[in-house]
Amino acid sequence: MVLTVSYCILYLFVYYKFKLSAGITAFFILLTPFLIDSSVFFTNRDLIPVRFPYATTFLLLGAMLGYFLTKTAIYKIAGILITCCYFFISWYYFIPVLLNNMEEVNTQFNNEFLSTNVLDQRGDTLKLNTLRQKALIVDFFFVGCPPCEEKRKMLEDVKNEIQNNRFEILLICDGTISTFKKFQEYCINNPPKKGFQILYDYGKNILKHFPNISAYPFELDFDHGKLIKSYTGFSSEGYQRSKRIRIQTIKEILND
Repeated sequence: MVLTVSYCILYLFVYYKFKLSAGITAFFILLTPFLIDSSVFFTNRDLIPVRFPYATTFLLLGAMLGYFLTKTAIYKIAGILITCCYFFISWYYFIPVLLNNMEEVNTQFNNEFLSTNVLDQRGDTLKLNTLRQKALIVDFFFVGCPPCEEKRKMLEDVKNEIQNNRFEILLICDGTISTFKKFQEYCINNPPKKGFQILYDYGKNILKHFPNISAYPFELDFDHGKLIKSYTGFSSEGYQRSKRIRIQTIKEILND
């Protein structure tokens, strides 16, 4: 919204200050940001389509709104209505969809993963292969990771929605980032709810099977030992959509 309003004001300023035509005004104010945004094709393709073309549309929207505001009342009303509708659709559909598509990743799965041992809060060893017969969400985090905390709230909502003993969520702390003492303090201050386990991956015993992790949190979804989906990162803007996708995935597993 800030970008759209800013470029609307910029359009009006350039248009009235320099007495340029509508087309030249739009070209003048949009050329530089368009070139910068489109540079992701060469610098960071992971930002496609979120940075370009999606984010760029808000600049175009601002210029369009500025153009309409230079016209008659009916154009002004139409421009404001179009802008409001675009914001509404973006917030409730485009942004969650784009963020979810960025989070979902393809992961090479090593079957040895579920044979790995981890530690619980007391330092006791837990064998993950005891969970092969369950619908399972495994989410990796480290202490002090803000997106990880946001995602934990979402996963707690998922568990509250699906009260089933055949479904479990594991939160596994990366031991190469967080010390065991910090992990224990975290568990005391943030005790797990029913159906949750918070565990510690000492010496990167688990994460060594996934060398290509690019961001935290990192999630693996299992159907009775079979990896079916994986996600990396998390954004609160996609909270509700992410929640619906997890609920749908787990219900499909449990209903098979």
